[in-house]
Amino acid sequence: MMADGLATALMVMDAKNGKKLIESMSGFEAYLITKNMEKLVTSSFPNS
Repeated sequence: MMADGLATALMVMDAKNGKKLIESMSGFEAYLITKNMEKLVTSSFPNS
């Protein structure tokens, strides 16, 4: 349930603030792709 809520929140946030949100949370990582096809990954995302 938590992942679903976070995914929804990230969809309505801009990617850079979404990345900051996930970085501030323990136990979560994210791979984000912006509407301009820029790829952003959190610092501990596997294989980043």
